[in-house]
Amino acid sequence: MLLILFANLISSQILNEKYKSNTIYIEIVGQSVGLFSLNGDYRFHPNFTFRIGFGWAIFGYSVPTSINVITQAKKSHHLEVGLGPVYLEGASLFGGERSREIVLTGFLGYRYQPKDGGLVLRIGFTPWLDIDKSKVIDPGPRKEDIKYYYELFPVGGISIGYCFR
Repeated sequence: MLLILFANLISSQILNEKYKSNTIYIEIVGQSVGLFSLNGDYRFHPNFTFRIGFGWAIFGYSVPTSINVITQAKKSHHLEVGLGPVYLEGASLFGGERSREIVLTGFLGYRYQPKDGGLVLRIGFTPWLDIDKSKVIDPGPRKEDIKYYYELFPVGGISIGYCFR
């Protein structure tokens, strides 16, 4: 346990010394579940980032968040995998009525981010999973028999931005 803590401390020091850790970027479609979003991404470990943004849709807005894993921390070309919830408010993409909901999104794709900062590019598969409790399928007589409605939307996204300290 102490060894893991020590390894984490050392990798955090490496991050502070050698990597640019803040990124701001615009994403077209992607995890924002809208037309585009403005996002901030903080690299808190050489291989992990936390992302939060604000997305705009035709009739509403979204707040995408995710935790991402980045491979090859010492290189500029990365495989990126992420997962997180997105808060949506406005006209629902999934039903047409005005609503508030949370959708689960993922990211699997390519990320170009030099360790010294500068231009950041991302392109990937960003599926949305809608879990709707209001569309119950065959509830049956017992509460334990309730089945929720799941809908998967296979979507992609592309991002461009800038990385700095």
